[in-house]
Amino acid sequence: MRETLPWRDVPITVSEGVLFAGDRLSFISGPDRSSRQAQPAYGFLAGASAETPAFRMVAYSALGPSRMRIDRFGNETGFVSPAWTEKAVRDPVLAAVTVLLSLLALLGGIGRNLYNFLSRRDRPQSVGVAGRETQDPDIRPSQADSS
Repeated sequence: MRETLPWRDVPITVSEGVLFAGDRLSFISGPDRSSRQAQPAYGFLAGASAETPAFRMVAYSALGPSRMRIDRFGNETGFVSPAWTEKAVRDPVLAAVTVLLSLLALLGGIGRNLYNFLSRRDRPQSVGVAGRETQDPDIRPSQADSS
């Protein structure tokens, strides 16, 4: 199944599958199983070739919330509509934004850790007995004696 995602004109493949001989396809309007109104659809069959020995079917339905209904002899009727996760996984723009945000978070974390490391290294600390500081590291010894 190919769908046009928000803010884009080019449809992308969000779901793929295999049909068997005898399968009947129809398109149903509405996002849930309770809606049974058929939608008009059109399409064509592409013949087999040397590269692909199987037939290929291309069908188009109206824009909007719809599902593909598959009636198979001896089985329960199946309804196919891609979930938001299938759309998100195959969306190249969303993948690019996710990678960029991840890189920014990584660089920010590295920068913060590097800043903390360098700022601790530059500050002298005097440690007394039992690991406690004996003086404030921001006060120089000459200032501590005068107060």
